[in-house]
Amino acid sequence: MIRRLFPLLLLVLCLGLNFSQAQTTKIKKVVFQGFWWDYKNNNYPNGWANYLAELAPRLKQIGVDAVWVPPSYKNQSPTWVGYGPMDHYDLGDKYQKGSPTTATGLGTKDEFLRMVAVMHANGIEVIQDIVLNHVDGAGTTSGAGGQDPNAFSMQSNSGYKNFRYSSYATPAIDESQNDYWTRSGRWAKNYRNFHPNDNNNCSTGDICSAYFGPDIDYTATSYGQSSNIPTSGVPAGYPATRPYHNPAQGYDYMYNGAIDWLKWFKKQSGVDGLRWDAVKHFSIYPQRDGTRRVKYDIGWANGGYSMLNIGEWIGSTGDLDGYVTNMAQASVGYGYEEHTGTFDFNLRAYGSGGSLYEMVTQNMSGSYNLANLPGLQQSKRYNDYASPSARVHRTIPFVNSHDTYRPYLAANGNFLKGLGDATGWNEGQELGGNGKHIDPREPRMAAAYAVIMAMDGNPIVFFEDMFNVGTTGKRFSHLPTSTTDLPNWNDVNNLVKCHQKLQFKEGVYKVRSAEAGAWYPAGSSANNHLVFERSAKAIIGVNDQYSTDQELWIDSDFAPGTILMDYSGANGTMTSTVQGDKRVYIKTKAVGHSVSGVYGHGYSVWAPVPGNTPFTTVANMFAHLNYTPQRSAVTDQEWEMDNDLGDSHCSSLGQGGRTPDNSPNDRVVGKIYVKSSSTVSYAITLGNPGGSLTINFCDLAGNVIHAKSGSTASVTGNFSNASNRWLTIKIRNTNTGYNGQKCYVKVSYSAPASITAASTPSATTKSIWTSNGGSSNWNDCRNWEEGKIPSCTAAVLIPHAVKYMPVPDPCYTGTITNLSGAPMPSKLNENGLRTGALPSHFEFNAQVYPNPTDGVSTLNVETSAESFALLKVYNTQGQLIATSKHQLWTGQNTLSLDLQDQTKGIYLLVLETAHTRWHAKVSKF
Repeated sequence: MIRRLFPLLLLVLCLGLNFSQAQTTKIKKVVFQGFWWDYKNNNYPNGWANYLAELAPRLKQIGVDAVWVPPSYKNQSPTWVGYGPMDHYDLGDKYQKGSPTTATGLGTKDEFLRMVAVMHANGIEVIQDIVLNHVDGAGTTSGAGGQDPNAFSMQSNSGYKNFRYSSYATPAIDESQNDYWTRSGRWAKNYRNFHPNDNNNCSTGDICSAYFGPDIDYTATSYGQSSNIPTSGVPAGYPATRPYHNPAQGYDYMYNGAIDWLKWFKKQSGVDGLRWDAVKHFSIYPQRDGTRRVKYDIGWANGGYSMLNIGEWIGSTGDLDGYVTNMAQASVGYGYEEHTGTFDFNLRAYGSGGSLYEMVTQNMSGSYNLANLPGLQQSKRYNDYASPSARVHRTIPFVNSHDTYRPYLAANGNFLKGLGDATGWNEGQELGGNGKHIDPREPRMAAAYAVIMAMDGNPIVFFEDMFNVGTTGKRFSHLPTSTTDLPNWNDVNNLVKCHQKLQFKEGVYKVRSAEAGAWYPAGSSANNHLVFERSAKAIIGVNDQYSTDQELWIDSDFAPGTILMDYSGANGTMTSTVQGDKRVYIKTKAVGHSVSGVYGHGYSVWAPVPGNTPFTTVANMFAHLNYTPQRSAVTDQEWEMDNDLGDSHCSSLGQGGRTPDNSPNDRVVGKIYVKSSSTVSYAITLGNPGGSLTINFCDLAGNVIHAKSGSTASVTGNFSNASNRWLTIKIRNTNTGYNGQKCYVKVSYSAPASITAASTPSATTKSIWTSNGGSSNWNDCRNWEEGKIPSCTAAVLIPHAVKYMPVPDPCYTGTITNLSGAPMPSKLNENGLRTGALPSHFEFNAQVYPNPTDGVSTLNVETSAESFALLKVYNTQGQLIATSKHQLWTGQNTLSLDLQDQTKGIYLLVLETAHTRWHAKVSKF
């Protein structure tokens, strides 16, 4: 029986799509979501950026254009996945919340910036997740200083609305309230910056409700000081340079703060695009205006018209299109431009006629009407530009994301339950309207991905749909470079390759199965066989039947005589020749089709074979399916050097800060990981032109690879880098007579395309003297780069003139490389203990336990001769907090160490006698 079907409604919907595309450029991307909820791998603790960097070459081989990464800024706990931001200016470089590590879930700032550069080296863009609707974690580790008792403040989040941040000028000293209230890091926040407040008493609805933490209020008049932090004065016992920090705020404080941060972040990180979280939960203005500014207003770092910008709005087609329209509304200095895409939730789960979710999860019935799917798409899917002539795809069709996908896991990371078992999923935490998770083990998963690849937009591939980590037993232990430990789901991998190599989006989008010319042989129907064409590029068939193959004759845009083959591999080496009237026969294998080593579970991809010569084997057919992502390999990143950024705490990365007044001491700008035989270019913008600055690029041992000085407004230069390595960037006043100054340091470089994180740590390999602690104290960690106090035999470098030369520790017998030109002070410590050679008969040994301690520990000291000793306790700032004298007798001695009155943290114990010196670190929990 011959049937011609005319689904009138679908035909009307599709006719509007079948116009000629005159644009010369098509901007389209396949995006990989590079994480799952609660992502982790035990080989990369607090180091997901290192994991992604090692995965990058595989993503390039698959054909991924862009990687969406989780939020990279500090949460109140390093174990959080990023969606509870505390300090947006902390990218894993500050020591805050008493954490034992500066890292975020992604890693340290150095590692995050390297990951961006490695992705670029593989031609892959980085899309950063942006969370600007709320912040979390006010106060110290215990919450001290975080609560504002104002009545409006107490209406939500128990009043924890005082947000103060560590900075280079004001590192954390302890975890007390006063210490917290003196921290002057950028973008401090008070209760009037959140809902509700006395300027905007709003606490309900999508925007005002505190769903996720203190909810940011971007209303122009929502500003003001904290009600309980003093506005002047200095806490008792604190230096005059550390007053209370409660500055006045002005009109549009939070709006301006968000825009300033976005511009800073785009320049600092070098990321290429943005994904906005929970966009319906905060005002449209910072989203819309922030997007335009990072696209067009930040000079060399502009994202430009093609920048990928995605808003996570959950709702129907009307909701999604409305958000795109609102984001495009003209504002001062800008015209109308639909520059934002959305996740197509309607296609995935909200459609009144069903959705991808229903199609996939209908078990074995195959009763879903595939002809409904094209009509469920979002309308605003791309934006056409006249100059340059380009079509930029905006919408994001997707199958899964971290929000829709929350499986319960066994201890080894496998799915706890089998396919179809709802009790194996934490559905209470899943988003998705009428549908929630789609299990990658579902037999129709490949058909769903064929749909989103065929449609307009930038398809996103979820991590667990690209890679199998749910059945291997190695979710938390695999290496990303191992195809055995981390195998692909073959169909999804193949569809990405087809989309890229066959250039789907270069062809006009047509739904051929909805057209009048569609002819179904007996046993096939429009309900079960959806066929798209990307004009003269590829024909994509989708079949949701488990056991029944589907066939269809369609009109096409291919030239008569063109030989097409199915790149799914499911039809083997079968060919289909385009007829003289351009009609062509399409066959799509059933969902249950399975041939060893061959793809094709409910989809087909028919496209020309090279030279119109059919392949003899399926393996040959895939041999030319390669695609190289096109992003430039060069990364541009800029560090802003000012005292309210970075951190000088010994446990931080020790980066940031303007140059100090009348001092040649270094400020560490940051680190880059550079490939061999490549050029590094840089530009320094001086805050005070005329006051010369010197920039040094050093290896991890402190050796200067390149240096330049200059006093003009902009100092530029370049040099050749010889090997794959970390380079530390340092800036200083060229002469001691200059006032300190703020500056900007922009660096352009290329990273290696492949790295091994474990063998390339970023820490310095030598103790480098800086004198930034403001003294000659050898044992003050602030006087050493990265707080690296040398052991008694370690190599020490003094790289250039500094304000204070060190007085070596009495025990020190190592090698000092002194490039300062200044003489070294004599080896006397501050207590005047003599430092001569040890008597031949004197032996000394000490141990401390328990360590870590809750406050009280014991020192067991064994000596071979009587001696007097000094026991000193230093905090991590190098401050002496306790001293006691002891008589040591020959043999065993027991000393008591009491840290009960001290805050949690790391302490340095120093035991000095006339003959020797012993030190150890003790952790108080």
